[in-house]
Amino acid sequence: LKAGADAVIDVSKGTVDDHIAQVKGILNGDLPRVTLDCTGFESSMRLAINATRTGGIIVLVGMGSHEMNLPIADALCREVTFKGVFRYRHCYPTAISMVA
Repeated sequence: LKAGADAVIDVSKGTVDDHIAQVKGILNGDLPRVTLDCTGFESSMRLAINATRTGGIIVLVGMGSHEMNLPIADALCREVTFKGVFRYRHCYPTAISMVA
């Protein structure tokens, strides 16, 4: 939160459903239109896919494993858009401008 985030969810504890409930609690029952995943962890990317609203955008900033088991079909059926940002110094303004 010191870096300006409104909220942080620790995906190392609880289930995906618990995390989605946390997201909805933070956003008054809504899901985000834009989700930034800056960790690259499979569990965090899975949450991003499940917790982004239909037609939303997921920006993948974190560099994870080359292969992951993710619910891509769910994202495709809900028309979620994925955008990648290669991690160079000061790339967060670019990532944010991609979805603004």
